[in-house]
Amino acid sequence: MIQVEAADESGQAIEGFSFDDMEPLYGDSLGEAVRWKSGAGLERLEGRPVRLRFRLKDADLYAFQVV
Repeated sequence: MIQVEAADESGQAIEGFSFDDMEPLYGDSLGEAVRWKSGAGLERLEGRPVRLRFRLKDADLYAFQVV
């Protein structure tokens, strides 16, 4: 399982982009899109400093891409 959280420059999770707000990713995949339950995407945070945190359980993450 992989989860992603977006945090502000102080390290606080941004409302709507926390681990709890994210639909976990399961299985082997290339090009899997991260989705938050609100339907919001990272484009909503454009122009702001953002830290991405990854939580992995029995998973390997080899790369990620923000588009």
